[in-house]
Amino acid sequence: MRVLRQTFAICMFNLRDLFTRLHLTAIGILGVAGVSLVLVGMLSMADGFRSAFRSDGAVKRLIVLRSGATSELSSRLTGNDVEAIRQAIRAVEGTNATVSPETYFITSLARRDSTGEVNVPVRGLSPEGMALRSGFRIVAGRMSVPGAHELLVGKRAVEEYSALALGSPLPIGRQLWKVVGVFETEGGLAPSEIWGDPYLLQTAFDRGNAWQLVVTRLPRRESQFDIELQMSRDKRLQVRSVREDRYYAQQSHSLSLFIQFVGRLLSFAMGGIALFVVLSSMYAAVAARRREIAILRVIGFGGFPILCSVIEEAVFLATTGGLLGGLLAYLAFNGRRLSTLNLSGSFTQIPFAMKVTSESLRSGILLGIVIGILAGIGPAIRAIRGNVALTLTSN
Repeated sequence: MRVLRQTFAICMFNLRDLFTRLHLTAIGILGVAGVSLVLVGMLSMADGFRSAFRSDGAVKRLIVLRSGATSELSSRLTGNDVEAIRQAIRAVEGTNATVSPETYFITSLARRDSTGEVNVPVRGLSPEGMALRSGFRIVAGRMSVPGAHELLVGKRAVEEYSALALGSPLPIGRQLWKVVGVFETEGGLAPSEIWGDPYLLQTAFDRGNAWQLVVTRLPRRESQFDIELQMSRDKRLQVRSVREDRYYAQQSHSLSLFIQFVGRLLSFAMGGIALFVVLSSMYAAVAARRREIAILRVIGFGGFPILCSVIEEAVFLATTGGLLGGLLAYLAFNGRRLSTLNLSGSFTQIPFAMKVTSESLRSGILLGIVIGILAGIGPAIRAIRGNVALTLTSN
């Protein structure tokens, strides 16, 4: 109990004494805050990118692609393939099952910020396919008319690209289209897309009766296995099926991992600098308090409480820096809109908002704690190894 009381007393004194050494305190805190800011910022970018692919209803939708296709863009299904897939789905789910054959193309549009043109996805689907998207609703304008050269554009796409105002003509393929409505869905990439009549888009891009994918709803967990079994009985079909949430998780996985890797690599490099800064601050603090520490030893304070107090001070400084960096990252990055190229197959632009999560904040704070512990050990050992008599008799 005596050791604990001594440790508590010295630790509390050290915390109060921090205000008398503001320059050293500020240097240590700001050094770690910079590292935490970078780490949390990069993790929020990765989290925001992953979130852009998530949709509330994706777990209940099944995507059927050509076997071997890594994305919608590289998939190709014939009209006969689509009919065989439709029959397999309805053999399992009944004749009223919603089956949405869809086309997928790319067009080039200029950004609103005048930074150049990027690839934007154009999806051809029927009203039934629109209804499959969770939370689909028109937020401006009206629904497009099947068989007309009319487009619905996602709300996120309208915010990103300059040519998608209501009523605007838009050349896609070999035809001129008119933007008649703006839509939203509950998450996913749909709000970044342009939707039109699939048959007219096939004509515009000279695709004949070619499709890229088929989408259907999964009312039961067992439905996917049953549908796959039914399709496997048709030896003409060379297709694969995947639940939509898993498909988009695969699409976002590589880039998300790369962003996290770069963020942690930068944080590791900057963490070394921050460790040196906090270490220097703690050595300076121990040197400035050498007489005070010697007096504590003389009046009966043990080495362990003094060692703990020095490490506690370093951890406090670094943890405060981690918290400050996380707060700055939240204020600077949370909700900030970015966009990047989807390198997983579609090569289209993916707009997303950075998302500072509790997990990324914990990572920044944990990094601060680790830096604090490492930076406190050396100065703490020096503090208890000093010669008490020599320190008290020196000037």
